[in-house]
Amino acid sequence: MIVPMRDLPGTSLAELEQILAQREDQLPPFTWSMAPVILPIALIAAAAFLAAFGGKARFPLIYPWVQFWGNRNVALFIGALIAMFVLARQKGYSVAKICELSGMTEKETLKSWTVVATAVSVTGLLATLIGAAIFPFAPK
Repeated sequence: MIVPMRDLPGTSLAELEQILAQREDQLPPFTWSMAPVILPIALIAAAAFLAAFGGKARFPLIYPWVQFWGNRNVALFIGALIAMFVLARQKGYSVAKICELSGMTEKETLKSWTVVATAVSVTGLLATLIGAAIFPFAPK
Protein backbone atom coordinates (compact mmCIF):
# COMPACT_ATOMS: atom_id res chain seq x y z
CA MET A 1 0.00 0.00 0.00
CA ILE A 2 1.44 3.35 -1.01
CA VAL A 3 0.79 6.24 1.34
CA PRO A 4 0.60 9.55 -0.53
CA MET A 5 2.67 12.46 0.68
CA ARG A 6 0.82 15.51 1.99
CA ASP A 7 1.70 19.17 2.12
CA LEU A 8 3.47 20.45 5.21
CA PRO A 9 3.07 23.96 6.62
CA GLY A 10 5.59 26.22 4.91
CA THR A 11 6.59 23.61 2.30
CA SER A 12 4.81 22.60 -0.87
CA LEU A 13 4.50 19.07 -2.20
CA ALA A 14 6.76 19.97 -5.14
CA GLU A 15 9.54 21.10 -2.75
CA LEU A 16 9.28 17.86 -0.78
CA GLU A 17 9.49 15.78 -3.95
CA GLN A 18 12.54 17.78 -5.01
CA ILE A 19 14.22 17.00 -1.67
CA LEU A 20 13.43 13.30 -2.08
CA ALA A 21 14.84 13.28 -5.61
CA GLN A 22 18.30 14.51 -4.52
CA ARG A 23 21.30 12.36 -5.34
CA GLU A 24 23.21 10.79 -2.46
CA ASP A 25 26.33 12.85 -3.10
CA GLN A 26 24.27 16.00 -2.39
CA LEU A 27 23.24 14.76 1.06
CA PRO A 28 25.35 15.20 4.22
CA PRO A 29 27.60 12.29 5.24
CA PHE A 30 26.01 9.58 7.37
CA THR A 31 28.16 10.34 10.43
CA TRP A 32 27.16 14.03 10.40
CA SER A 33 23.53 13.06 9.93
CA MET A 34 23.58 10.72 12.93
CA ALA A 35 25.72 12.90 15.23
CA PRO A 36 22.82 15.07 16.52
CA VAL A 37 21.13 11.88 17.75
CA ILE A 38 24.01 9.63 18.81
CA LEU A 39 26.24 12.20 20.56
CA PRO A 40 23.66 13.33 23.18
CA ILE A 41 22.77 9.70 23.90
CA ALA A 42 26.45 8.85 24.35
CA LEU A 43 27.09 11.85 26.61
CA ILE A 44 24.06 11.12 28.81
CA ALA A 45 24.99 7.43 28.97
CA ALA A 46 28.58 8.23 29.95
CA ALA A 47 27.38 10.46 32.79
CA ALA A 48 24.98 7.78 34.01
CA PHE A 49 27.69 5.11 33.76
CA LEU A 50 30.18 7.10 35.83
CA ALA A 51 27.53 7.92 38.42
CA ALA A 52 26.52 4.26 38.68
CA PHE A 53 30.07 2.89 38.92
CA GLY A 54 31.71 5.00 41.57
CA GLY A 55 31.05 8.61 40.71
CA LYS A 56 33.38 11.26 42.07
CA ALA A 57 35.14 8.88 44.45
CA ARG A 58 36.31 6.53 41.72
CA PHE A 59 36.73 9.02 38.84
CA PRO A 60 37.80 12.27 40.55
CA LEU A 61 39.39 13.93 37.50
CA ILE A 62 36.83 13.31 34.78
CA TYR A 63 33.62 13.01 36.79
CA PRO A 64 32.81 16.77 36.97
CA TRP A 65 33.44 17.21 33.25
CA VAL A 66 31.41 14.19 32.22
CA GLN A 67 28.59 15.21 34.56
CA PHE A 68 28.48 18.66 32.95
CA TRP A 69 28.62 17.51 29.32
CA GLY A 70 26.36 14.53 30.11
CA ASN A 71 23.66 16.70 31.66
CA ARG A 72 20.57 16.06 29.53
CA ASN A 73 20.03 19.75 28.82
CA VAL A 74 23.63 20.38 27.79
CA ALA A 75 23.84 17.19 25.73
CA LEU A 76 20.61 17.91 23.86
CA PHE A 77 21.72 21.51 23.26
CA ILE A 78 24.94 20.19 21.73
CA GLY A 79 22.89 17.89 19.52
CA ALA A 80 20.72 20.82 18.41
CA LEU A 81 23.82 22.89 17.58
CA ILE A 82 25.24 20.04 15.51
CA ALA A 83 21.91 19.66 13.69
CA MET A 84 21.85 23.39 12.89
CA PHE A 85 25.46 23.19 11.69
CA VAL A 86 24.64 20.26 9.39
CA LEU A 87 21.59 22.09 8.02
CA ALA A 88 23.57 25.29 7.45
CA ARG A 89 26.38 23.42 5.74
CA GLN A 90 23.99 21.38 3.60
CA LYS A 91 21.83 24.28 2.44
CA GLY A 92 24.50 27.00 2.50
CA TYR A 93 22.56 29.00 5.09
CA SER A 94 24.00 31.78 7.19
CA VAL A 95 23.39 32.16 10.92
CA ALA A 96 20.82 34.86 10.18
CA LYS A 97 18.91 32.50 7.87
CA ILE A 98 18.84 29.76 10.53
CA CYS A 99 17.55 32.26 13.09
CA GLU A 100 14.88 33.33 10.60
CA LEU A 101 13.86 29.69 10.05
CA SER A 102 13.58 29.16 13.81
CA GLY A 103 11.23 32.14 14.06
CA MET A 104 13.57 34.26 16.16
CA THR A 105 14.35 37.26 14.01
CA GLU A 106 15.87 40.40 15.50
CA LYS A 107 12.41 41.92 15.83
CA GLU A 108 10.99 38.84 17.61
CA THR A 109 13.97 38.71 19.96
CA LEU A 110 13.55 42.35 20.93
CA LYS A 111 9.82 41.79 21.50
CA SER A 112 10.52 38.97 23.97
CA TRP A 113 13.29 40.77 25.89
CA THR A 114 11.93 43.44 28.20
CA VAL A 115 13.24 45.72 30.90
CA VAL A 116 11.50 43.56 33.51
CA ALA A 117 13.31 40.44 32.27
CA THR A 118 16.60 42.32 32.47
CA ALA A 119 15.88 43.51 36.00
CA VAL A 120 14.93 40.01 37.15
CA SER A 121 18.09 38.56 35.57
CA VAL A 122 20.40 41.11 37.19
CA THR A 123 18.66 40.72 40.57
CA GLY A 124 19.07 36.96 40.40
CA LEU A 125 22.76 37.31 39.51
CA LEU A 126 23.37 39.73 42.39
CA ALA A 127 21.50 37.50 44.86
CA THR A 128 23.60 34.52 43.77
CA LEU A 129 26.88 36.43 44.09
CA ILE A 130 25.97 37.84 47.51
CA GLY A 131 24.78 34.43 48.70
CA ALA A 132 27.99 32.80 47.52
CA ALA A 133 30.05 35.43 49.40
CA ILE A 134 28.06 35.04 52.62
CA PHE A 135 27.70 31.26 52.54
CA PRO A 136 30.70 29.88 50.65
CA PHE A 137 30.46 26.25 49.62
CA ALA A 138 33.59 24.39 50.66
CA PRO A 139 33.65 20.75 49.53
CA LYS A 140 35.10 18.35 52.08
